[in-house]
Amino acid sequence: MCRDNICRLWAQSNDENNNYKFYMCKMIEPFCLPPSLNHTPVSEPKISYVHWIDNREIHRAIYSDSIIEKNKFQKKWRQRVNGNNNKNQKELKDIIKDNQDMLFHVSPDGTVIIWGVQNLNTYPLSIPHLVVLIKIPKAFSSSDYNFFRNPVLIYSNPASQELNALCSSPELMIVAHNSRGIMNCYEMNLYNVFLSSQEIHFRMIYSWAAHQNSINSLICHPNLPYIATSDGKSEIMIWYNNGIQAKKSLDWVTSININESGALFEWFTEGPYIYVYQDNKIYIYIITDRAIQNVLTYEMNDYPIIYMNTFSKQKSSYLYALSSKSNILFIWQVHLKENDFKIDLIYKAGVELDDCGKILKIISLSDFSSAFTYTNIPIGLFGTYTEDQCLRYWHIGDEQALFDSSEIITDNLLVKSVEKKLSDPVVFAKNSKLNTLAIVTEVDGTHKLDIFINDIYNLVIKRQYSIKLNSKVYDMDWYFTSEGQQFLAIAFEKEVHILCRTRKSEENPNYVKWEVFSKVQYPKETNEEGGEKLVKWLENGTLVYANKSMIYSIDKWVIPQNLEIVQNPRSNLLLSANDKTHRLPLYHPQHLINYILWGRYNVAKDGLNILYHYIDLMKKANREIINIPSPLWSLFEEENENVANSSKKYNFLFRTSIEEENTEDVNTFTNEKARLLTEYLYQIKLPYINKHEQMNLVGIVNILLWTTEQKMQLDENGMRYLITMKLFTYSRRFISQSAQLNFRDITWAYYSESQDVLINFCKMSCGEKFLWKDARALGLSLWIRNNNTLRHQIELIARNQYMNNGENNPYNCFIFYMAMKKLKVIVGLWKNAVWHPERAKMLTFLDHDFTEPRWQKAALKNAFALLSKRRFENAVGFFLLGDRLYDAVNVCIKQLKDIQLAITICRLYEGDESPVLKDLYINYLLPQAIDNNDRWLANHIFSFLNDSESTLESIFVPLENFRNKITSQSYSDLAGFEYYQETKPEDPILLILYQNLKDNYKSLRKPVNIKPFQEKKLIFKAINTYEIMGCPMLSLDLINKYSDTLLKTEEEEEKQFHPKEITKSFSFLSGPSSTSNNNMNSLNSGLLDWGTFGNNTNTNTNTTSNTSNNTSTSNNYDWLFTRTKASPTLDWSEYDKEKKSTLVSIDEESSIKSNNVKSSTNTSLSSINNKNVYIDQSITLLKWYLGLRAIWDGCNSIANVLENEYILVESQLFKQFIKKMHNGLKKLSKLINMPIEIINCVLIWGCNQDHSTLAFIDIFPMNGKAVDFSDIVDSIFYEKSNTLNRLLFRLSDGSDEFPGSKMNYEYITQVAKRFLITLDHWIKQLHKSSIKNFSPKMIQFAHSTYLSLLLTTVHLKDWKKLLLLVYNLKGFLNGLQNEDHRALHTIIKDIINGAEVQVNNGEEEESDDYLLSDDEMEEELRIGSKSKDYSVKERREKTETLLELITYYYIISSLEKYLLDLEKMNSDEISNYFYDFLLKPLSHMTYTFETEVKNKLEDCNTFKDSLKSYMKDKDQKKYWELLKNLTETDLIIDKLSTMVTFIEII
Repeated sequence: MCRDNICRLWAQSNDENNNYKFYMCKMIEPFCLPPSLNHTPVSEPKISYVHWIDNREIHRAIYSDSIIEKNKFQKKWRQRVNGNNNKNQKELKDIIKDNQDMLFHVSPDGTVIIWGVQNLNTYPLSIPHLVVLIKIPKAFSSSDYNFFRNPVLIYSNPASQELNALCSSPELMIVAHNSRGIMNCYEMNLYNVFLSSQEIHFRMIYSWAAHQNSINSLICHPNLPYIATSDGKSEIMIWYNNGIQAKKSLDWVTSININESGALFEWFTEGPYIYVYQDNKIYIYIITDRAIQNVLTYEMNDYPIIYMNTFSKQKSSYLYALSSKSNILFIWQVHLKENDFKIDLIYKAGVELDDCGKILKIISLSDFSSAFTYTNIPIGLFGTYTEDQCLRYWHIGDEQALFDSSEIITDNLLVKSVEKKLSDPVVFAKNSKLNTLAIVTEVDGTHKLDIFINDIYNLVIKRQYSIKLNSKVYDMDWYFTSEGQQFLAIAFEKEVHILCRTRKSEENPNYVKWEVFSKVQYPKETNEEGGEKLVKWLENGTLVYANKSMIYSIDKWVIPQNLEIVQNPRSNLLLSANDKTHRLPLYHPQHLINYILWGRYNVAKDGLNILYHYIDLMKKANREIINIPSPLWSLFEEENENVANSSKKYNFLFRTSIEEENTEDVNTFTNEKARLLTEYLYQIKLPYINKHEQMNLVGIVNILLWTTEQKMQLDENGMRYLITMKLFTYSRRFISQSAQLNFRDITWAYYSESQDVLINFCKMSCGEKFLWKDARALGLSLWIRNNNTLRHQIELIARNQYMNNGENNPYNCFIFYMAMKKLKVIVGLWKNAVWHPERAKMLTFLDHDFTEPRWQKAALKNAFALLSKRRFENAVGFFLLGDRLYDAVNVCIKQLKDIQLAITICRLYEGDESPVLKDLYINYLLPQAIDNNDRWLANHIFSFLNDSESTLESIFVPLENFRNKITSQSYSDLAGFEYYQETKPEDPILLILYQNLKDNYKSLRKPVNIKPFQEKKLIFKAINTYEIMGCPMLSLDLINKYSDTLLKTEEEEEKQFHPKEITKSFSFLSGPSSTSNNNMNSLNSGLLDWGTFGNNTNTNTNTTSNTSNNTSTSNNYDWLFTRTKASPTLDWSEYDKEKKSTLVSIDEESSIKSNNVKSSTNTSLSSINNKNVYIDQSITLLKWYLGLRAIWDGCNSIANVLENEYILVESQLFKQFIKKMHNGLKKLSKLINMPIEIINCVLIWGCNQDHSTLAFIDIFPMNGKAVDFSDIVDSIFYEKSNTLNRLLFRLSDGSDEFPGSKMNYEYITQVAKRFLITLDHWIKQLHKSSIKNFSPKMIQFAHSTYLSLLLTTVHLKDWKKLLLLVYNLKGFLNGLQNEDHRALHTIIKDIINGAEVQVNNGEEEESDDYLLSDDEMEEELRIGSKSKDYSVKERREKTETLLELITYYYIISSLEKYLLDLEKMNSDEISNYFYDFLLKPLSHMTYTFETEVKNKLEDCNTFKDSLKSYMKDKDQKKYWELLKNLTETDLIIDKLSTMVTFIEII
C-alpha cells in the first residue's frame, strides 16, 4: 500500500541469467472499483489497507476439517446425519483451488470486498487475474473500520475446531487493532462467507481493551447496560454489557480523550447520553453503534466545577453543577432530541456554606422514583460534607417555581433538609435509592462502617447499624431491586462483601442488623495488592469490578458463593438473600395474628383457605411444595364479614346451578377444611417457617373459626383477648406447659366491655373446675375491673380449690377466704375435715377473736413459724388473719413469686383503693415496667390507678420520665415475676391501644393531651416496624387507615391541639433565606426512614433488660413475635435532641431528661411547619416502596399458580385466581396512587431482575394486551435466553472454578421449566390474537429453554423425563417454524405434565419384577467374564455414562439438521444465535465430556449386547430403545472401543 491508496501486487520472475526480480502484475484501488461493484461513495483520502489472506492458513483450516473427516466415525456419522456437509466441503475446496491467494478490504461503512488472485505463483508463468469473489455490504460496523486501517493477523486455529469437532466448519481468525491499542478478534466462517446467504459472516468473539493507566473512576448508567471508566489522565472508556453471558468481559464501545485529571463525567438518566466536564467546558455526547458523537458544548467561563449530576423530571432531563467559586449552583434544562439538542440555564444561586469550611465530599441523593418519568416526587440534589465535619442534605424548596420560570432564577431556592455532626473523618459516603446512607470513617488506621436511616417524621438521620471492619475499604455501592430490597457491596483488598438488612436479629432483638450474605472473590488475575479497587452495580443486577487497568463483570446468576454464608445451591445472587430480607408469607403465624388483631379476619381466612386448597391439590398430585400463593386481592378489601355472612343465608334461594354452590364453598374456609389442613400441617413442612412457627400455625387454624363465630357477643378488645387466650390454651396443651399470657394480651381484656362473656369463655377453656392456676395464667385478677365480679369469681375458685382432687383440704382455699375476711367459712370447712391431723388445733385457734391485738399477734407468730417450715401459702393466710396485708403481699412476691395473688388479696382485703395495692403498683410494678421498657405494663398500671394522662403518655414518652412517681424502694430487693415476657417497646399493636384510649376519652369528654406530632410518630413507628418484620402490606394498611392524620398541615395540627386562632406559619416556599439555621424534615426531600423509626444509636440502652428473664422467654409464647427477635429499641427523645440548635455527635450517648421532652411551643411549632411542606409526596414515595414489595409478592403468587396450573385447575378457586390477582393489582394501584404506566414500568423492571417472567406474560400490561408490546417481551426473552446459556454452559465447562452439582442442575431445571411454561402462555396469547409467526427473539428463547431443560435432565439422569424430552425434540423444533401453534402447545403440555411415552421396540415391556438383583447380575457377570473382572456397579456406571454420551451425539445431530433448515429459510438472526450460543458450546461440552470418559468406556463394545441388562429400571430401558430407534448407537460404541481405535491407528 502506498500513500495514493493503491494496492500493488508484485510477482517474482527470473531473467535470462536466473536473477530474481519482481514486477508489478496487478493494481487494486479500493475506492475506485467498477460501478457495478462499488456502491459506497467514499470522500476521505486516508490510507486504507488491503489485507492478504495467506493461502497456507486457508489450507490449514480446510485440512483441519479434513482430518476430522478422515476419521471413520466422522465419515459415517456425517453421511447419515448430514449429507449436505460434504457438498459444502467440495464447493469450498473448488473455490480455494481456483483462487490460491485472496485479498480483502474493509470500507469505512463496514463493507467487505474479497478478491481472488489467480495464476500468481503458477508455473509456467502466466498473467495473474484479479477476480472479485464476493462483496458483503456492512459486514462490520462502521466503528470497526478503524481496526482494519492497520496490519492484521489472519490465522487458522485447528485446536478450536477440534474442540468443536462435531459441528465445526472451516474458520479463520482475524486479529486487528486500532490506534489506541485495543485489539479485537473476529471469526471468519468460510462456509458463511462463500457459500451461505446469511448476513453475519464475521463475528467478533474477543475484545482486549484496557486503560493505559490505573482506573480511578467507574460510573454505571442508571437504566442502560453502559459503563464509563476513566484513568483520570488520558481517556474515558465506554463499555457495554450486552447480555451475552457466555463470556465474563465487557464489550468496549468507544473512548473519549481527556487532557486533565479533574475531568468530571456522568450519564444522563434517559438514553445513551453522557456529559464530560473538562477545560471549563461541558461536552454532551451520544453513544451510537460503537461510536460517539459530540452533540452539545457549553462554556462555563470563570466557574470551575467540583460536582455535576443529572435528574429527570416531568419527562425532561436536567443537569446541575456546583462550582467551587462562591459555592454557586447551576441548573440547566437539557433537550436531548435528535436534531434538537440544546441546553438552557434556568437556575444560578449560591449554597449557604459560608461558616462551614471547604467542601470535602459530595453525595448524590437520587431516590428510586428517579427511574420513572411520571413522578411528582421531590428532588434530592446532593449532600455536602465540609471541614466542620458536618453532613448536610440539600433540596429544591420550590420545584414549581424552578420548572415554570421563563427566566433564569437567581434567588436561592435551595433548602437544607438534614444536618448531622460526625465525630470521625469520613472516607466514603454513599446514599442508596431508598435514601439509606452508608459512611466509612477512619480512626487510628481502622475503618468503621455506619449505616444511617432518615427518619420519616423527624429532622434527623440516625445510625441504624455500626461495625468495625478488619480490612481497608476501597469502594462501595448500593443496589435497589424491583422488590424493594437494597444491597450494599463493599470492595476490600481481596474480595467484595455484599450486605443486606436482615428481617430480624437473633443476637440483639432491639437492634437492626446488616449482615454479609455473600462474598465474591476477585478474579485471580486481578487479585493483586495495590491500585484502586472499584465496584458498581448495573441496573440489571450485574456487579462490575475494576482494578488497576482491568474491568470485569460478575453476573448475578452464576457467582462463586461462600459456602460458610450461603448453603443454598448456586443461583440468583439477589434471590439468595430472600430468606433474610423477604416479606413473611401470609400464612406465617406472626402475619396472621397481626391481621386478626387489626380486625382483618377475612384476610386470615382467605390466606388459610388458599393454603388448604393448594396443599390439598399438590399433595394429591405428589408434587413438592416450594412456594405457596397468597390472595393479594383480599388485602385490599374492606372487612365486611357480617354483611357477607348475612347475605349467604339467603344465597341458596337464588342459586342456578350446583357449580355456584361449589364456588361459594370453595371460597369459604370451613371447619372441615380447618380439620383437614391441621392434618396436612402435621404431615408436611411448609416453606419459609420453622417447626415451632408451624405448630403455632396449627393453633391459629384450630381456633380462628370458633373465635370469629363469637364476634357478635364480644367487642373488638374482647375478641382480641379471646383469640390470644385460645392460642395460649392451645400452646399449654400442645407446645409448652409453662406458656403464659403477657401484659399485651391481658390489656385487651382489661379494656373490654364484654368481661362477663370473657369470664365464661375462660371457664369453658379450663375444663370442669376453674382453679387458681388457671385464673392466674389467664390474668383474671389483672383485667377484671369490677371488684364485686372479682370477688364472686374468687369465691368459685376457692370452692374449686377446696374440692380439687377430692381432698377437701381447707388449706387449699385458706388464702382466698382470709382475703375475703370469711373466717366463719374457714371454720366450717375445718369442722368437716375430720381426717386432717391439724383439725383440732385449727378449730381451737380459729375460735378466738382476731380483732384483738393479742390474737393478731398469735396469728403472726404462726405465720412466721410457717415461713420457717416453707409453708408459704399457709403463712400468707395467717398474715391476713393477723391483719398484716403488707407482709402477706411480700410473701406472695418474694417466696411464692405470684404477683397476681398479691394483687388479688389486696383487692379482696381492702378493695381497689387499698393503700397497699397502690403501693404495690407504684413501687413494685412501675419500676419493673420502667427497667424492662414494658409500655403495656406501664399502661395497665396508670389505667388501674385512674391516671388518665399518664395512661396515654405511657404509649409515647420514655418510661424513664415516670421514675419520679416511685415513692419508695420497699420492693427494691425483690426480683421480677416469673411470667414476665421479653419486652417489645416498638410493638406496632400499641397503635391499636392508643386508638382505643383516644376514642374512649373522647366519648367520656376526657382531654387527650397528646400532641399531633406524637401521634404521627407513633403511626410512623408502627409502619416502619411492620416493614422490618417483613409485613409491608400491614404497613400499607396503616398508611391508608391513618392517611387523614398523616396529611394534616401544621395549621390543622395546631388548631386541633390549640383550638384558638393562630397566625399563618412560616413556609419554606415563602423564602429560603430564613432556613439556613433550621433543619428541614427529611420528609420534605422525599428522604424516608427505611429502618426503625426513632431507633436509638446506643446499642446498650434498654437492650439487656433482665438477664434472668431472658432464660424463661423460650417457654413464654408471644403469638405476635413467635421465636422472632424484635427490631431496635425506640428512643423517643431522639427527635428532641435534634431540635436543639447545637449539633450532636452520633457517638454521644447522653440520656435525655424529662425536661427535654417538653420543648417550647415556638420551637415545636417551627419544626412542625417545616416538616409538612412535602409530607404528601413523601408518603406517596413510602407507599410506592411498600407497593413494590406487594407487587412482586403478587407476581410470585401468580407464577406459582401458573407453574402448576394443570394441577390447580381442578379447583374453581384457582380458576379465578389470576383474574382476582389482576384486579388486586389494580386496586393496589389506586391505593398507593401509582399510575398504571408506572406499574407497567415496575413489571418490566422486575422482570429483568428476577424470575417472575411467567407472571409478567399474564398480567402485563395492566391496561392492554401484551402482544401490543411485543418488542418489550422480545427484549425480556433475549435476556432470559442469555441467562439460561450462562447458567448451563458456565456450569458445564467449569470456567467459574465451581463444578456443576446436582443442586445446581436442579435449580437450572426449575428455571427452565418456568420459562417453558412462560413460553406456552405467550404462545396462547399469540394464538388468541391470531398472530401466526414467532419473533426471532422468542424462537431463541424457546431454543435456550428446551435445550437447558434437556441437558440438565441428562446431567441428573432422570430417564423418564429424558425419554419425554428427547422424544419430542424434533417435534418441538419443527413446531417453532409452523404457523399452527396447537402441536407445539400439546408438546409443552405433555412435558409439563410428564406424559407417558410409548416406544415401539417390537418387544413386550418388562416390569420391574423382571429386573435382576445385584447378586444375580454379579453371578452372571462372573460366568461370562473372560478378561477383566468388572463389578455390576462399574458396568452400570459405564452404561449410564454411555447413554449420556449417545444422548449428546443425538442432540447435536438433531440440532445440525435443524440449523440447515433455518439457513434455508434465511433466518440469519436465529441461525447465527443458534450456532454461536447453543450448538457450538454444546459441541465443546460434548467433546470435553467424551475426552474425560473415553478411557472408561474403552471396553463398552464387549458388553454392548447385554447393555440393557445393566439398566436399573424400565424407564432407562425404554430410553435405550428410543435411542436405538433415533440414532446410530452401534456406531458410537464402536468408535469408543479400544480395538477399533487401534485398527485405525495402524
